[in-house]
Amino acid sequence: MGSFIIAIVLFFILRFLFDTWQQSRKIKSEGGLRKKYATLVDYILSCDSKSKIFQETNTFISVGVSGLGGSQIFNICPTYGNVTIQMVIKNNPVFGDQKMEWTFPEEMNQEHMIMKINSDIETKFKSMMGGY
Repeated sequence: MGSFIIAIVLFFILRFLFDTWQQSRKIKSEGGLRKKYATLVDYILSCDSKSKIFQETNTFISVGVSGLGGSQIFNICPTYGNVTIQMVIKNNPVFGDQKMEWTFPEEMNQEHMIMKINSDIETKFKSMMGGY
């Protein structure tokens, strides 16, 4: 019984590693995340002249701005047919630390992703400021 459980766990681990490897290879063949999500990445970079790419791999890209007023970083990570975008704000003197996350279909129009993200951020920060 114990070896059967170990075999099942091992199967799922190997399947996960294989799927991750396939996804990484697919993204690499598409030119990497910077190219695949160019509209989204370029939009984030255009929001502030100090914005930059902090980290980029075949399965993850981190884009944003960091300075005296804290940091606002967007982490973009494809996840098996979807893309998860996480916004992390740290050390902001007005809003403190914040975190928001969105998941979209991988091939969704990136301009629509941007509109949804902007709308959600605006709604959140308006509510934090009492509706101003």
